[in-house]
Amino acid sequence: GEVGSVFGMEDFDEWDPARNTLAEHVVAGSSAGLAEHLIMFPVDTIKTRLQARPAACSSGCEASMVHCVRRLLREGPCAPWKGSGTVLLGCMPAHAAYFSIYESLKLRFGHALGQPDHPLCSSAAVAIASVAHDAIMTPMDVMKQRLQLGYHANVLDCARQVWRAEGFRAFYRSFGVTLLMNVPYAAVMGGTNEALRHLLAPHGTDATTSTYLLAGAGSGVVAATFTNPLDVVKTRLQTQHCA
Repeated sequence: GEVGSVFGMEDFDEWDPARNTLAEHVVAGSSAGLAEHLIMFPVDTIKTRLQARPAACSSGCEASMVHCVRRLLREGPCAPWKGSGTVLLGCMPAHAAYFSIYESLKLRFGHALGQPDHPLCSSAAVAIASVAHDAIMTPMDVMKQRLQLGYHANVLDCARQVWRAEGFRAFYRSFGVTLLMNVPYAAVMGGTNEALRHLLAPHGTDATTSTYLLAGAGSGVVAATFTNPLDVVKTRLQTQHCA
């Protein structure tokens, strides 16, 4: 998963049909998600190197976060950004699928339950939308992590070598554990985000920017803490042939 959110609820404001169309909302949310992933990419590189097996790191074992940062600085200014091309390729379509499915299902579930703002509606919608997101992003994440560990010249070179050496299955080897991680992550993130948002801005009051920031940060911490062990498993599955 990416740092901060895999496809997080904090990436977008709540859709208001009176203000814009769903298409405009999807484009805005996807653009925000892309910006978030690119900004946080160096942190994600550090996370990947710390989670991978020591033998999988081309530059050697990372004993701590400080050690990892120092090594990246020695490797040059481009090292923390290696693999970011996969984000550019996969993030927009993955987020577009996620947002459109999420908003559509959230409305349907809300109408069926008779409570549009119920946290269960958000949790169910975000969990289903995560499947479509992960189907697009898992192959990109495989290549991203191998590039972050210092293997391959670029995205195309990585794709060719993985295909030749390991076949198509290598791109989806971690799909099961990714869903096992991201579906509960998304459900916990979505439900907690909605609950915190309504706690901080009760019905009838306008939510401020600080409300969205606090709700997004709080739900992100809860979800990431809950799923981090599975994130380590996913990283090691995706990089096991680098060892």
